[in-house]
Order: sequence, then structure tokens, then C-alpha cells
Amino acid sequence: ALGFPFVVRVLSDGEPFDRWTWWSDDATTETVVLEWTKMLVAARYLFDPPDGADPGVACLSHLALTLWLLGYPEQALPDSQGALALARRLAHPYSLTFALALATWLHQYDRQPQLTRETGEAAITLAAEQGFNLLGEMATILVGWARTEQGEIEEGIAQIFEGLAGFRA
Repeated sequence: ALGFPFVVRVLSDGEPFDRWTWWSDDATTETVVLEWTKMLVAARYLFDPPDGADPGVACLSHLALTLWLLGYPEQALPDSQGALALARRLAHPYSLTFALALATWLHQYDRQPQLTRETGEAAITLAAEQGFNLLGEMATILVGWARTEQGEIEEGIAQIFEGLAGFRA
């Protein structure tokens, strides 16, 4: 059980966020994650792009991570790739940086250092160009992990600390 009651907004009758659902303190983490997954699947089709990350990109990216954590890595990658494709089609720099950063995270979950490094370096470059520091620092940490996995131990650890310092700044 989660150990505490909490409230989240959910989708109902095709309208986003029009009612509240209460999960009691006897709700399991699995119940909440499964409900969250359903919301992400539905929400990705309901919104127009805002000034921040496109909600469709955000939902697909988070859905990919959620599916991986639920034990469905084979379903996670297509959603991550879908988020990247949507962000590229929208030509929205923040959405693309967001999708790249979360795809980097997914590749790290999958313990794929080369893909983690390649995707992370793309996220770092775009984040630096556009000034999206938080996303760049997240990718920097993950690329540091990839470098350690590829045998560049000292350089990778230094890069992890660089990313952590950026979070603190």
C-alpha cells in the first residue's frame, strides 16, 4: 500500500481533468501506476501544443518510462520513438530536447550505453543551444554513466559530477 491517501486529476468522458479520483491509503503502488498509465495513454491525444513541452510528446515519453518500469520494455521503445517523431514533426525545440532527454533515460534503464551516449549527447547539444539547462544536466549525468560503462571510468564519473553540479546551480 502507498501508506497515505492522495488525490489526482483524471480523465473522464473524454474531457481532460474534469473530475477528481481519490486513492485511499489501501491503494497499491501498482494500482496507482496502472491508472497513471491509462491517463497517459488517453491524454496524449487530447491537447494542442503549449509554450512548454508538447503534452503529446510529454505523455509518450513518460508512458515509455512507465511501461519499462512495469516490465514492458518492448512496448516502451516504440512510444519513446513516437515522442521523438512527434517532437521533430512539430519542430518544437523544447519538446525535442525533452523527448531526447527521456529517451536517454530509457536507454540507460535498458543498460544500452552506446544508445544512452548518442541520444544523451544530442540532448546535451540541443539543450545548450536553446538554454534548457535542467534537461541538459539530466542528459549529462546519463552520458556520464554510459561513459563509465564503456570503460571511460574517470571521465564518466567527472561528467556525472558535472551534471549534478549543474542541478545545484
